[in-house]
Amino acid sequence: MDEVVPIFKTEDLERFSSKLGIDFKHEALEKYGKNYDMLSTGQKFELLNGALVRFKNNYDELRGWDNVLFMRLLYCAIPPPPPPPNTSKPLHSLGILFEPEYEQEVLYLFSVFHRDLGFPYIVKIRNEFPDAIVMGESKDVQRIEFEIRASDFLTHGHDKHGCDYIVCWENDLEEEQYKDLPKIISIKDSIKELI
Repeated sequence: MDEVVPIFKTEDLERFSSKLGIDFKHEALEKYGKNYDMLSTGQKFELLNGALVRFKNNYDELRGWDNVLFMRLLYCAIPPPPPPPNTSKPLHSLGILFEPEYEQEVLYLFSVFHRDLGFPYIVKIRNEFPDAIVMGESKDVQRIEFEIRASDFLTHGHDKHGCDYIVCWENDLEEEQYKDLPKIISIKDSIKELI
C-alpha cells in the first residue's frame, strides 16, 4: 500500500502531476513506448501514481508521510478548477430555476401560461404525438407538440400535418425553415417581460 497514493480519478492525477512539474507524457513514451493518450486507464493510473510516489519520496519533508496524508495535501494545495458558470438564466419567478433542458419543463411552463398563450383549456396531455389537445379562445380544438427548440420538431421527424402548434422554449429556426410547419409559439419570447 506504500506504493499507492489513493487518488483514483485520472483527471486529478493528471492535474497534480502537471502542477508538480512531472512530465508524464514523456514518461509514457519511455515506459510504454506510446503516447500518453493511447494508454489504457490502468496504464495511466500506474504511470501517474508511480510518478507521484517518486515525487513524494524525493523530498525529505514528505518521505515519512503516509500516502493518504500526501493525497490530502495534494487536494488542499491543488484544488480542482471551479466548474464552468451555468449559462442558463434563472427563472425562479416562474417556478423553475433554469431555462428548460427537457421537453417536460416546456410542458410545465405551458401549463403555467396556457391562458396567456391563448389556450384557456387543456383537454389532454399524453405520451404520444401530438403531446397535448387544447381548446383555443373560440373553443376550437387544437393539437400541440412540445419541444425545447423548434428545430427539434424536424429532428424527431414529426408529421407537420399531425399538429396545429409547436410550443417550444426557443424558436431557433429561420423564417424560411418553418413556413410549411405548424404555427410556432416560443414561450421564451411570449413571457419575456416576466423573466
